[in-house]
Amino acid sequence: MEHENGTSRGVTLFDVLAATVIIAFVAYILFPIFAGPRERVHQARCPSNLKQMGIGFVPYVQDYDEQFPLNGPHGTGWAAAIYPYEKSTGVFKCPDDTNVANLSGASASYPISYSMNANLIHIKGTREVSVLQTDISQIKTTVLVFETDGTMVDVTKPDEGGLVSPTGFHSGVGNGLSPMPGTGNLIANGNQIRYACGEFPGRGTGTVYGPPRHDPSSVFLCADGHVKMLRADKISTGRTPAKSAAQTGDAISGTAASSDGLADGGFTLTFSTR
Repeated sequence: MEHENGTSRGVTLFDVLAATVIIAFVAYILFPIFAGPRERVHQARCPSNLKQMGIGFVPYVQDYDEQFPLNGPHGTGWAAAIYPYEKSTGVFKCPDDTNVANLSGASASYPISYSMNANLIHIKGTREVSVLQTDISQIKTTVLVFETDGTMVDVTKPDEGGLVSPTGFHSGVGNGLSPMPGTGNLIANGNQIRYACGEFPGRGTGTVYGPPRHDPSSVFLCADGHVKMLRADKISTGRTPAKSAAQTGDAISGTAASSDGLADGGFTLTFSTR
């Protein structure tokens, strides 16, 4: 700093304190904008993962005549089926999924934070077939992929390490009901595979219903490729597809276009394909 007489002096303690006060004031003003940066980043990355995943489903469906993955029973093993289109293990893991990859030993395993809608696969005669994408009546409001917790597989292998894999798993499926979400086994690393969405309407409590990963909501990829973050009470478990044993019992019926008696006026998305 230069005095009026032309001489200069070094930085004083007062200068440092003044600068500190200014920085602290600016930080105080901007703090609400950047509050909870970790959670903000995570909440942005999870929808981004699902959006990227949706991009991977597009060429798969095109290559397989409008069919969704039929890699394993009821569609399990779907993640390995679309992995060649994704070319990244990271897209299958939500940042808030506490499971970590295990790359030691002969077989690798990666966290799969999501499951596919089991209603996309149904029984036709004696075999399982995929609902054709063109046959989904409300493609914008039908769930394609949703959040689950506990699956660990080697998604880089077509059979995910064995289908059932060495960890007892393959990427799972579900339709909002118990005992799904379904995989080859219900225990991974001591944890039960469960929904990471909260409890869907009319389903009650149960060990398969974990809290929403992004409280109070979770992230859903829709069959048309767009992504929504919603509470579980906005998701209909829908109706069983024709000739399918995937859903039984007193599931809340209806599509996203019908409220079916819910007091809040209706659903936003549905597991139903009709």
